Amino acid sequence: MRKNKTIRNAVYSLAIAASLTSCSNVNRSHVGAALGGADGAYLCASVAGFNEYVTAGCAVVGSMIGANVLYNSDHDSHLMTFVDHLNTAPDTPAYSNWYNPHTANKGIIKTTKSYIIKDVKCTDYETYRDISTRWPLLGSHRQQGIEFGTACQMPDGRWIEKPEHLNYVEKE
Repeated sequence: MRKNKTIRNAVYSLAIAASLTSCSNVNRSHVGAALGGADGAYLCASVAGFNEYVTAGCAVVGSMIGANVLYNSDHDSHLMTFVDHLNTAPDTPAYSNWYNPHTANKGIIKTTKSYIIKDVKCTDYETYRDISTRWPLLGSHRQQGIEFGTACQMPDGRWIEKPEHLNYVEKE
């Protein structure tokens, strides 16, 4: 009974932490490594008794698994394709797509119009993503849908959603 509760608590803590990593700017593979290592060590110590060598080995294996789970995200592929498309797309309507044959996840990025507002380049876009994330022991979660918006390129090169302080003044 105690082992089932220990495993359940470890799975819950990994699931909660994984959901929180998408809200932060921290490198997700580092977060995954830390969480996987902690959960691996905790599980081994709880199930197999405390042996420092076994616990350390479980922490290393858990770190590798956790880093891999959070790093190999098709959400990252979608974001990288989106930013690359914004950086290279012409000022006319254009689109880019991506597909992962291992997971069957896919996405499309389409830019419809680019313009300048107060010396800042802005681009209207729509994105479609169909991503199923499979978590060991937790099942899968599917995100599918279309998003519309306007991205503006800051002077340092970053793309952000159009800030409220930019009034629409189009330059030809």
